[in-house]
Amino acid sequence: MASTVGFFNSSALQGPANETFIEPATLLIQETNGFFALAAVFLPLCWVAVGLRVYVRTVVIKNFGADDWAMMVTMLLFTSLGVLLCVIAAGIQRHAVPLGAGMTPTSDSFAKLITIGYCLYSATMISFKLSLGFFFLKIFVFRTGYIITIWLTIVLPTLLGVANIIYTGFAACNLESLFFIGLNNCNGYAQSQGWLDIAEAWTVVSTFTDILYAVLAVLAIVNMKMQRKNKITAAVLCALGSVGCVASCVRLAFFVVDFPVYSVLGESMMETMWTLIEPGLGIIAACLATLRPLFKALAEHTARAHSSARANSIAPRLPGSQEPSRQGHSAASKEEEELIRSVKSQVSATIEERNVSRDTIDLEAQPRS
Repeated sequence: MASTVGFFNSSALQGPANETFIEPATLLIQETNGFFALAAVFLPLCWVAVGLRVYVRTVVIKNFGADDWAMMVTMLLFTSLGVLLCVIAAGIQRHAVPLGAGMTPTSDSFAKLITIGYCLYSATMISFKLSLGFFFLKIFVFRTGYIITIWLTIVLPTLLGVANIIYTGFAACNLESLFFIGLNNCNGYAQSQGWLDIAEAWTVVSTFTDILYAVLAVLAIVNMKMQRKNKITAAVLCALGSVGCVASCVRLAFFVVDFPVYSVLGESMMETMWTLIEPGLGIIAACLATLRPLFKALAEHTARAHSSARANSIAPRLPGSQEPSRQGHSAASKEEEELIRSVKSQVSATIEERNVSRDTIDLEAQPRS
């Protein structure tokens, strides 16, 4: 947002509710700093997690499926979302004083960026739910009841998410009025209850889907023929793929509960912050759930290396063979010296016996007087 953007006092600030639009500029700056911190943490971690997942699916097990493609799309959308939210946060920090005082920008360009960010978040979560759904369809491929349930958890959140994006795009004032009061392009606009209902319904269904996926993960592992230790490890990894439900619950709380500490803008910024936490946690955890083949391969490689090193350390050494250490070389030299001395003594004894026999023969051959 350009530094020449103007601000004005909306008529909505004149009344008993004007305090709900005001908060200290320092508090607003602290809230926006959270966007930079979250982006700096989650974007690198998510790219590493997705990269490892792609490596496992393409190199280790050579089975790159629809859930992996959906996760790649999710990562691209999430990266775009993180960058855009940082741009929005930087703009708010530059104008923290007038915005903290409840003033409204004269231009709607800033509000449009917020609308684009919300639609990006919705698209990110839709793609993420598709990835989780396709992943669980692989696990329950022979369970008809579970397959129907999983398809419902794929279709219903997707339809609600798409409806939310369309509704927000064509009636952006519903969202923009949550951040700024009295925008020129939204002058006299009454917020639609239908938009709020769709947004809340989508959030509730997404949260329920995350919880259901966590339960399905545990059920899937319990029914598998695996050692108990491996079952526990796999169940934890799969259940981690649904930890985003915690962030969903927190974000839902901002829909239904008012927080008097923050202004309308500040409360909306705090809710927006969870739009980075929710997909960030989900992406990392869902990718960890697919890395079990990599962990298994690393464990087997480590075990083989340890066994080989142990076998080399206890294997007998032949005389004259190269030793890995000075101590081993010294032991071999002593064995060689003992062997040489033994051979020399045997040779000397043999020569002495032959000499004795020869002397005896010579004596017998002499004529008797």
